[in-house]
Amino acid sequence: MKKLLSIITVIAFAVAANAKTSAELAAEYAASVKAGNTEWDAAIEVYQNNSADVATLFESWKTTNAAKFTETDEINKSMTSAQKLENSRIRRLFTQYLLAHTDKFATTPVRTALVSCPSRCVAAYEVDNPNFYAELKAADFIVDGVKLPAYVVCNLAKSAQDIDYIKALPVADGLAAPDIYLRYVFDGLLEMEDAVAAKAKCREIVNAFARRKMFASPYFTQAQEIDKILTRRLVDSKISK
Repeated sequence: MKKLLSIITVIAFAVAANAKTSAELAAEYAASVKAGNTEWDAAIEVYQNNSADVATLFESWKTTNAAKFTETDEINKSMTSAQKLENSRIRRLFTQYLLAHTDKFATTPVRTALVSCPSRCVAAYEVDNPNFYAELKAADFIVDGVKLPAYVVCNLAKSAQDIDYIKALPVADGLAAPDIYLRYVFDGLLEMEDAVAAKAKCREIVNAFARRKMFASPYFTQAQEIDKILTRRLVDSKISK
């Protein structure tokens, strides 16, 4: 029996010794992106190939400030550039872990779940608290004393179908989650009766992309085309008067 226990102990240590570190998993993710995968597909690939290691690492990571706050939040200012890069990469793997194990939301700090997997939080937490989103919004999306990042807020609002809130966001906040924000804002601009106000908003979006030198973005092209439509409407309205 003692010999058997010794063998089991040796095996356990061997398995632990072969477990990958967050640095190794982050490096695999970076390599996958470099090989041509999108960031999303790279995260899926690396997570699926290392699901057990990701699960283990998540348990020790989820309660840290690195988990609860983004790399740009003041509370994480002591992290080196390398640590911030590694953390942002490993967070993508933890997002895939939460997506695959929604039961883990119950044992994950709320802010960690919100920052890592905002698109599923409303559905996950409103099972027990139907007012989850309403309470977050009433608190101006401040959790643990710090306002949630704009991309999180956009995802939460979309999940709660709070479309008017998304449309009313400042352009700088909305562009933190352009897929969500511009989908609704572009449609809204074309539906606005006040063409002057619509054109001003559209021009603000165009300028935001231009300042960031994001000329290759398909959203920049869409914004320019919508701006042309709104300009024609203004011209037509003046001619018809």
